Amino acid sequence: MVLTFEIAREKFLKIRDDSIAELDKVFPPPEDSRHHEVPAKLPKNSIPVFQEMLAHDDAAIINSDPIELLDQLAKAKVSAVAVAGAFLRAAVIAQTLTNCLTELLPREALETAQKLDDYLKSTGKPVGPLHGLPVSVKEMVGFKGRTCHFSVSSKINNITPDNAIILKVLYKAGANPYCRIPVPNFSCRWNQSRLSMERLTTPITEISRLEAHPRVKEPSSVLERLFWVSELTLEAQFEVQLLAVVSMVFVRL
Repeated sequence: MVLTFEIAREKFLKIRDDSIAELDKVFPPPEDSRHHEVPAKLPKNSIPVFQEMLAHDDAAIINSDPIELLDQLAKAKVSAVAVAGAFLRAAVIAQTLTNCLTELLPREALETAQKLDDYLKSTGKPVGPLHGLPVSVKEMVGFKGRTCHFSVSSKINNITPDNAIILKVLYKAGANPYCRIPVPNFSCRWNQSRLSMERLTTPITEISRLEAHPRVKEPSSVLERLFWVSELTLEAQFEVQLLAVVSMVFVRL
């Protein structure tokens, strides 16, 4: 089968949506959780909506200062499993409001959290300085056995053979990677916007994800056409981006 952009997009969405659907099976949500609700309309500032949709116990964890949360985790005042569940549900809410996820990692997060809790219980010591702290990781960071496409549609079937070094460092420090998020804005932005079917929006935005975005069936510029061609290699995309950045620098000068 020839890999087309539409096939790549469908696979991307399936990976993302299936991972979100798996969450409640792995982390049973509290009764007051509204993480699967979809607001009919969003204000320009969606942060208050995010806070309203959090369960009471989840909000206490999510709104904690990271240093204080690490202290509570290290002293077993809160479990790594409870913290992971809260952050995963918060990620689903954030996805609904801003379209910020490429993949959720509920099973991996639960496995890591259980190991962290067991280690702390048996030794009385945290695994490392980031013991139990949930962290989001860019999609371009390789996860063993998972796709790593850098938002390039032609790389949608690229499976990473091993964890990236930065991921190994995070695990060794006790961190708990719980979701994958889009690549930086300057990297493959045009292809990324189409691959996820929506633009990534910020919490404070003029147009929310739930409002109608203008769809462009065909690339509106030569540069966008280059980024949207499925067969374009990753190296070629880098070259185009570099050329674009250099051009902007000269324009500013």
